[in-house]
Amino acid sequence: MDWQSSVSAKGIVGALARAIAVTRRNHALEHATVHILSRSSPTLRVVGRTTYNGFYLYGNLPASAVEAAAKQAVLELQSHPELAVHPRCGTNLAVMGLAAGTAAYIAGGVRTRHRIETLPQVLLASLLALLAAQPLGAVVQERFTTSPRVAGARIGTVRRIQAGNVIGHFVPVSWD
Repeated sequence: MDWQSSVSAKGIVGALARAIAVTRRNHALEHATVHILSRSSPTLRVVGRTTYNGFYLYGNLPASAVEAAAKQAVLELQSHPELAVHPRCGTNLAVMGLAAGTAAYIAGGVRTRHRIETLPQVLLASLLALLAAQPLGAVVQERFTTSPRVAGARIGTVRRIQAGNVIGHFVPVSWD
């Protein structure tokens, strides 16, 4: 590899690392915002999606409440990093699916005369993997998919969006 290729490869890796770091912090802000909104509405039903530029919350909420909760999330995450982890995060589903699928694949690989004979082992292995994956999902969130290091985050004006009956809000986040 020549010098120019090495420099551009380092630049790409650095840019990718920065994008991942920002997305992880935005993901933590999304979770903390949902935690804060849930305090005043324990039966809150929202779906979130994180991006490099901020995050979306889908649910019938006032934009002013979302903006206030997001700004509060910036403050609270700095002293309460546990708000970065949410029990209904899609990361949990991904970890559970991966664990159950892997366990089923391994258990199903046992050679038998008929494939149906492995069904009890496959089901048991999948169930055990799902049980083990529940606490593992929180660990994956904490260490890989979120970061509570949100000092320097600035929440912009929350924008309400609607597509048919689906109401959502985009929360723009910029960083110092």
